[in-house]
Amino acid sequence: MPFAQAFRRNHIRLLALLPLLQFVNIPALIAIEACQQVYDYLQTNPNVSESDRLICEI
Repeated sequence: MPFAQAFRRNHIRLLALLPLLQFVNIPALIAIEACQQVYDYLQTNPNVSESDRLICEI
């Protein structure tokens, strides 16, 4: 089985990884990605409250 298979432009199926997805915490991965996207904004925007700055802190 191939590792990845293109089935439409800009779309890839990760066929070999499908059995592993049962062990992945998808909500946690989404939260990590979201925090990486907004971290600089939370830390540098003067209009963000101090408590909101800590949302993505571990």
